[in-house]
Amino acid sequence: MARKSVKQFSVNVVNNTVVVEIHTENKKPYRYQIFPDDVHGDVQGIAAHLQAGLAEAQRTFQKIEVSEFFERRYVTIVTPIKRVENRYTADKL
Repeated sequence: MARKSVKQFSVNVVNNTVVVEIHTENKKPYRYQIFPDDVHGDVQGIAAHLQAGLAEAQRTFQKIEVSEFFERRYVTIVTPIKRVENRYTADKL
């Protein structure tokens, strides 16, 4: 998993999906469209969890971890809140 510092981010609910953009020390930001699924079925809950976790990482200068597995159509984002690994159904934007 890539461990990155969060410079800035946005989390928006758009048409029953969550669009997240994370700017790190990389040149290109991480941009994903996250879909509700059997594990994470609540779009508002997904957005709230990402918003809180990314804000905490940015505020406390902790790193997040991002892993992409698009052949299986998911992305894993680990934030400092509970250090829980959250795998989301997602497409890269």
